[in-house]
Amino acid sequence: MASLEKLMLDKIFLKMKRFNMNELQQLCKILHLNLEWKDIINLVSECRMRLSVANVVSVIHQHLKDSESIEETYHRVMLVDTIFHQNSQWWTVTIDKVNKQLLDKEIIRNNIEAMLNKLNIKSITYVMKCNKLFWVLIDVNETKRKQTAVKLNNLYFFTIAPGKVFHVFYKPQNIENRLLKIVIKSVGANKYKPYSLSGKHLQSMVNLLEDKNRNNEKNTKVPILVNNHKEEDVQEYVQQLFGEKCRVLNQFTINVESDLSVFSNNSPAGKMCKTKVVLKGDSVIDGVKDMMLSGILQPPYPDWATRLPVLEMTTESTKKKSNNYCSVFGCCSFYSTNEDISFHCLPKINDPKVLLKNKWGQEELVDRRRMWAILLRFSKEALLKKHILVCSKHFTSEDFLPPVDE
Repeated sequence: MASLEKLMLDKIFLKMKRFNMNELQQLCKILHLNLEWKDIINLVSECRMRLSVANVVSVIHQHLKDSESIEETYHRVMLVDTIFHQNSQWWTVTIDKVNKQLLDKEIIRNNIEAMLNKLNIKSITYVMKCNKLFWVLIDVNETKRKQTAVKLNNLYFFTIAPGKVFHVFYKPQNIENRLLKIVIKSVGANKYKPYSLSGKHLQSMVNLLEDKNRNNEKNTKVPILVNNHKEEDVQEYVQQLFGEKCRVLNQFTINVESDLSVFSNNSPAGKMCKTKVVLKGDSVIDGVKDMMLSGILQPPYPDWATRLPVLEMTTESTKKKSNNYCSVFGCCSFYSTNEDISFHCLPKINDPKVLLKNKWGQEELVDRRRMWAILLRFSKEALLKKHILVCSKHFTSEDFLPPVDE
């Protein structure tokens, strides 16, 4: 056995230990080992071993030693391992003008190989379809002049998700930009723009695993992303959400419903999990819009949509304009863009106290300014500021004094 094949065999053995029984059963169907799952179980029993993942992997590993297609098996195991166990940061590229007729496993693979051949790049390409997503593996055979030891090549993984907004997911580590362009061109696209997404629990990537445990979870319905809104509706919503203000956000989290049982046998199906989505400040609006169109964000939209922090003003002219914002945390009202909303000052410090009933039903005098501050969750430092405006979204106009003109 060649040194490279031995390295591949060892890598297969390590990767397969990460699979559970369900995944191993599906993996055996994908690998085409001429070995049925029941035959593997019988071999484990004949060897008087306990039925476990480690023993099943040992039997498959022993069978692969006599196989002539170790390289093909290695690539398929690596591809399936990436699909089932995504544990590193991925990026997504939004692409448009996709030719739907090119969305086929063989067509995508042939197009990629044809473009690689034109560039004199020797490589191996595999394309698998899991659920509705196309997974692409590209193994570039790099020829180095001085090669002291035999090493396995770095594999490049891409995911093509068909829909109204098409995405290509890929790992950014040491990625070649030309390979990314080749994969995008393989589906007939020519325009694309990247923005970052992180986490193996991202809803759009979780859904591709929905049929993985269908034998054990026949009665479990895994949520499927559906695009329920038109592009014009999204543009209108984003305009209402952000207005004309410049907003910056480094990181925020959203909650999505996903079937965590595909990652852990101890996790109940349909459990709410937190998904961290990282967007750069200059691409928040585009990122939110793309996620709405692709179905990653589903209505009703989460709370973070109205709690984006406003970019701090630095110049003197912009500092004066900041007084036109509503001071309530999470409110997007702005004086110039919301004509139907009125802005009001809080009651003055020296205003007379009002008689209100407390939680025990007893009447007591309460400072009106302090009362509204508690209801609006203002801090003591915020109360010391000279200008605090609150819009009519939160209370009626009768609850406020008119703004003080200076």
